[in-house]
Amino acid sequence: EGLLIFVFCYLGYLKGLKENVETARTMAFAILCITRLLHSFNCAINDSFLEWNRLNKFIIYSFIIGLILINSVLFIPFLKNIFCISNLSLNLVLSLYSYSIFPTLIIQFIRLIKK
Repeated sequence: EGLLIFVFCYLGYLKGLKENVETARTMAFAILCITRLLHSFNCAINDSFLEWNRLNKFIIYSFIIGLILINSVLFIPFLKNIFCISNLSLNLVLSLYSYSIFPTLIIQFIRLIKK
């Protein structure tokens, strides 16, 4: 699972590197943060959460709070300056979220197939 997260984080870094090094670092940072938030579902649930009927509200709350925080760092100018976050185009933001979601979707799909 960690290798899968690394691959998508590195792909995001390479996509950001086409712009400049600061953008590449921003992409890697954001993808890693969001992917780790999503990975908490993989760690908390042995089965695929796509089939899980009983949601753990605390995991959901912590995910939402974490997502609010990382998005605040990415899009609020004051926090962007503190964390040295570069400006991202819409294309990069969409790529960032796609690269963040893919590892969890792949892991969940594999779990679903194994079951």
